Order: sequence, then structure tokens, then C-alpha cells
Amino acid sequence: MNSPTQQWFKSRLPRYTAAFLVTILFLFLRGVLDPMIGSYVPYLAVLPAIVFSAWFCGLGPSILSMFLAFLGEQYWFILPTHTLRIVGSEEGAGAIVYFLVSLTIIIFAEANRRTAAKLALSTDQLRQSGEELSRSHSELERRVTERTSQLQERNIELREQAEIVRELSGRLLQMQDEERRRIARELHDSVGQLWESTCPWYNAKETALVRQPLQPLLKIPISRKNSLAKFVLFPTCCIRRCSMRWGLRPR
Repeated sequence: MNSPTQQWFKSRLPRYTAAFLVTILFLFLRGVLDPMIGSYVPYLAVLPAIVFSAWFCGLGPSILSMFLAFLGEQYWFILPTHTLRIVGSEEGAGAIVYFLVSLTIIIFAEANRRTAAKLALSTDQLRQSGEELSRSHSELERRVTERTSQLQERNIELREQAEIVRELSGRLLQMQDEERRRIARELHDSVGQLWESTCPWYNAKETALVRQPLQPLLKIPISRKNSLAKFVLFPTCCIRRCSMRWGLRPR
């Protein structure tokens, strides 16, 4: 009972009241037109009241309007008047046709009302589904935008960290190269020169030993000579080997 055609009536009482008043109005019009219509078409003047009640007021009020119109028509305008007794087959056939037409109008109006109500409900559901879909789409877009911004910020941070690592790696290689150069210079300037200066002393000692008489020279142990040579030459060889291995050459 809540179709768009019934938005005027929010409860049952206004609908029944409207159907009753419209039926009384058309019975009054029937009485005004009775001198012209007579008993030619007795129920035609009250059918608009049934149509109005069936279309706007609902099933119950339209049935009330149908019976009320029949009783009013039968009591005031159909001979013999002021009685509800149906006289003759023609009058009975007219009453049957009236009820059939009225019920047909009511059934079609009710079917149309229910279809309209279902359509309105489907429309509301579609509208709500559309709104939910729109909200879901907006939420999804918002999440995608947030995730994209987070990924962009993360990529920027990763690029910055990569730049920092690259810079530190370059600085580390530069420091290693500088440290090699420094060690190489120190080895060349200090330790290397020291041992190089020791070599002439060793050569002088060896020459002096050679010029001595043979007898004292034989008294010097050979192991002592070898130890002296190793003592003088071994550090120089080690330093040279390390320098060649690690690239410690002065530049």
C-alpha cells in the first residue's frame, strides 16, 4: 500500500475516509443526474468512485466503495426505491455485471499497484546498490591512490639509499686507494730505504770477510753467514712481495 500513487495517504484511516467520501460524492452526483439518466444505466455514474478508490486507496477501501455504491444505487435510484430488494432478472443481471466490472477494475488496479511497488522496491535496491558500488569504487580509488603514493615514497627512499650506498662505496674505494698510496709511500720512504741502506753495510761486511786471511774466515760458521744474509735480505723480500700482492706501489 505504499506505491507512488498512494503517497497522499500515510495510514489506513485516510484511505478508507477518502474512498467513503468519494463514493458519497458520486452518489450525490448520481442523484443530481437522475432526472436525465433514470434507470437506463443504473451503475454507470458510481463506477468512477470505484476506479478512484481502487487506484489511490487500495484493495480494502475499493471493496468498501463498491459495496457502498451498490447499496446507495439500489436504495435510492433503482425501482422500487427505498428498498434493497432486487426485482426481476434484468435487475439481477445488472447487479452481476456491476460486480464483475467493479471486481475487474479492482483486480487490475491492485495488480498494477503491486507491480509499481515491486518496481519501486527494485529501483530503490538498484539505487542503493549503485550508491554502495560508488562508495566501494571511491574507497578502492582512495586505497589505490594511497598505496601508489606509498610506493612512490618508498621508491624515492630506495633511490636515495642507493645514491648514499653508491657514494659511500666510491668514498670507500677512494679511501682504500689513498691508504694504499700512503702505506706504499711509507714503505718506500722509511722501511724500504732503511733496508736498502742496510744492504751496502752487508756487502761491505761480506767484502771484508773475503779479504781476511783464509784461516780466520774458516773459523766463522757457515750458518752464521746464512743467518746474517737472511736477516738482511728476508725483510726486504717480504716487503717487496706484499707490495706487489696488494698493489702498494708509490705513485
